[in-house]
Amino acid sequence: MQRIRNRLLAGAPFWLFLCSLPVLVFFCWNLAIYGKRFITWLVPDIYIASSTRNLALQIQDDGVQGVVLRTIIWAPLREEFLFRVFPFGLLFLVWGIFRKSVPPLWLAIALVLLTSVVFGNAHGALGNFFTQGLVGLVIALVFLVWGSYGRTPIKGICAILLLHVAYNVCAVVWVQQNLHQIL
Repeated sequence: MQRIRNRLLAGAPFWLFLCSLPVLVFFCWNLAIYGKRFITWLVPDIYIASSTRNLALQIQDDGVQGVVLRTIIWAPLREEFLFRVFPFGLLFLVWGIFRKSVPPLWLAIALVLLTSVVFGNAHGALGNFFTQGLVGLVIALVFLVWGSYGRTPIKGICAILLLHVAYNVCAVVWVQQNLHQIL
């Protein structure tokens, strides 16, 4: 466990994150799709709010330009600061003040799980944990890894904002291309 924590504290160059960004977006996209299929197979009656249908209705009503501002700029800023930066910043700040060290890895992972469940639920229902919540889990882990476990939070914030923006761009493009099938 100590080796993992030391590796997280070591950090990595940001260009490596930029090179891995398309793979991370592809992974998150498939995680959301297959997470939804899995939960509907496991629990057929679970309610999962349709984010793609809501996005399609927004595109139809406001056009792509209105959705771009809300979905690609405002939503990632608001959600990342609310669900990642604030809780993890508070954890690292409070733990650092009282313990003079970084929090244990198990506590950070517990916060990752908690914020992911809340992130999924904020997107419509508890069933959305298996779509947006799993993506939120990946984003929280990216924040911890690229933020060097609290040592370089600005790098972590930039990484999660870029990942969330790229994911939402893919979602808007996909919904725009499949608008007639969704509605």
